[in-house]
Amino acid sequence: MSSTHSFSNDNLSDLDDHPRHCYPDDREANPIQLSFDEFCIKADNLYAALQENTATPRQEAFAAKEFYRFVLAGHTCTPDGDTAHITLNACDALPDNVQYEVSQDYDSLIGVSDDLLYSTHLQLTPVPPFKLTLKTDNHMKSTAYLNLALDKFTDVLHMDKVDVNNWYIDVALEFGHDSHVVTWCATSHETLLAYCLPSVDLDDIDAIVKRTTFHVNHMMHLKDLTGFRYAPGIKG
Repeated sequence: MSSTHSFSNDNLSDLDDHPRHCYPDDREANPIQLSFDEFCIKADNLYAALQENTATPRQEAFAAKEFYRFVLAGHTCTPDGDTAHITLNACDALPDNVQYEVSQDYDSLIGVSDDLLYSTHLQLTPVPPFKLTLKTDNHMKSTAYLNLALDKFTDVLHMDKVDVNNWYIDVALEFGHDSHVVTWCATSHETLLAYCLPSVDLDDIDAIVKRTTFHVNHMMHLKDLTGFRYAPGIKG
């Protein structure tokens, strides 16, 4: 069992910029844990060295090697000169009580019918015309607007002839925070599924995340930050 070193923002100099060894065969050998902020600060410092105008070609090549080694390969060196593998703890030091903006969109209308139920003509274009480009925020933030948008969304169909059992609306919920990228923590998947599928038992929820039909969407190489895709079918 290998220990995990931890470094604070005020002590990033503990990470040696000049590793003296080759990459380890084992990625988990001698792991060094960094928070998101620590990783970005260190990467910024290495990038600043890479952009130094007074550097010689040899110094520039070495700075580029160190930057790519750190950012892409996740390798650095401990103060003792041992090669180390960077482990990002993306959930460390996250802010508390952040107010997120939640909006809702109707993304698509999907259905099966033996007849043409459209109340308007169909137009097929290889490239959508510029006049249909979205120019304003179409996020729906109120119940009244949701109902109005739903009526407009289904206005292309003769609703009196639609079998609602064969038609579906793809509804998207978007969570945002100004000037930030928002993603899900991996530990929240079961909670989200339980909220979206209130009729499913918690034991079944635990089983769902282990199925091959449950697809995890990784955020870059961060194991702690992942979304997911799952089609529950009619149950839920």
